[in-house]
Amino acid sequence: MLWGAKQGLHMPKSLAGLRIRERRTALGLTQAELAQRAGISPSYLNLIEKNRRGAAGRVLLALSRALDVTPGSLSEGPERALIDTLTEIAAARGADPGLAEEFVGRFSDWARAMVAMETESRSLRAAVTALSDRLAHDPFLGQSVHRMLSNVTAIRSITDILTEPGPMPEAQRQRFLEIIGDETARLTDVVQDLVAYFDRAGTDPGAAATPEEALDRFLDAHDHHFPEIDAAPSDPAPRRVLTEDPDLSGDAARRLARLHLERYAADAAALPLAAFATAAAELGYDPMRLARSFSAAPLAVFRRLATLRRPGLDAPGFAYLQLNAAGHVEMRRPRHGLSLPRHATACPLWPLFDAFGRPGDPVTRSCQLPDGTRLVVLALAAPTAPVGFDDTARMRAAMLVLSESEAKAAGLSVGSDGSRGPRPVGPGCRLCSRANCAERAEPSVLG
Repeated sequence: MLWGAKQGLHMPKSLAGLRIRERRTALGLTQAELAQRAGISPSYLNLIEKNRRGAAGRVLLALSRALDVTPGSLSEGPERALIDTLTEIAAARGADPGLAEEFVGRFSDWARAMVAMETESRSLRAAVTALSDRLAHDPFLGQSVHRMLSNVTAIRSITDILTEPGPMPEAQRQRFLEIIGDETARLTDVVQDLVAYFDRAGTDPGAAATPEEALDRFLDAHDHHFPEIDAAPSDPAPRRVLTEDPDLSGDAARRLARLHLERYAADAAALPLAAFATAAAELGYDPMRLARSFSAAPLAVFRRLATLRRPGLDAPGFAYLQLNAAGHVEMRRPRHGLSLPRHATACPLWPLFDAFGRPGDPVTRSCQLPDGTRLVVLALAAPTAPVGFDDTARMRAAMLVLSESEAKAAGLSVGSDGSRGPRPVGPGCRLCSRANCAERAEPSVLG
């Protein structure tokens, strides 16, 4: 398997060729006539219109004058972001990304509608993921259900006593009725709290309900990178300031943030940002080669790669997940369109879990989500620190995830996997629509 066969990056084309051809056709000009007016050869114009040659500078000015339009109307404009988004959608959905540019040029309204639909779909999936996580793991919901069961059990027990045959002193009967009234009032309070909770969750399904969720919100707000720590990883002052962030409400959330920032600082000290970013690009973002180059722990390299992309630094946008041997999530960086579990309910088919059975041995797999999105996954399990003869290694497993198209652009590739093809994976049983999965542990909320 290859962890970094370097390939040439695919550079997006310009819309100028398509616009020039459409404007020429609208004016009823042949290629030869337009080429003569612009002072270029017909063969060169043919290459420009087919996007095999660029049109810029004096050539673009001459063509714009010949077509009676402004140069800006022919050159790249606001459609660039639209083309990039459509290219990403096409790659994820198994369509031909190379047609995105022509589609935008010919049907820009339809292209914007498709992007809007995809954005809304991703937003809805994110909301379903957040609410499902809460239904399964939110301590408030668990406590509320426990309180409801206690109230109902108390009411049922006293009702059984009151319905037993035989006389009962009136004072005792009255006391039992008062207890039923009290338990009913408590049950009503629990139900009202639950209704208010679900109202809040429906308005903001991403709101923090646990210390782990508060940490997630804090990290998302900083996009998982901290320039002040990168600049001075040995200085504890930035970490103290960051842990006073208002998103970190409560001692438990601040403690989790402190542990995360200490680990980030240790990684930044071992793998300085500028040197690491340069080496990562040169070595094709291969974690194992980078670990050898810096004599660093491989999982530290994994974490550094997961936070490398930032403003002013172009790098692959890896999703990342790190677990301990008990399945507890220690670090989680989802990506737009790719949710990763916050709790220990991940799909067992992720290569992350293969890595636990092969400590120290890198695992590279091509995977496919239920919606057809193709992914490249790099996974590794390793001890947190060297151990002695009288100790047992404390293992951690981590995985970096990229879409297949992004992995190719970055130079990452997956070795041949025979005839098996990509491995089917999912976001977790409750949110996975895949039918007939042998690993399904519970029904899907999606049907």
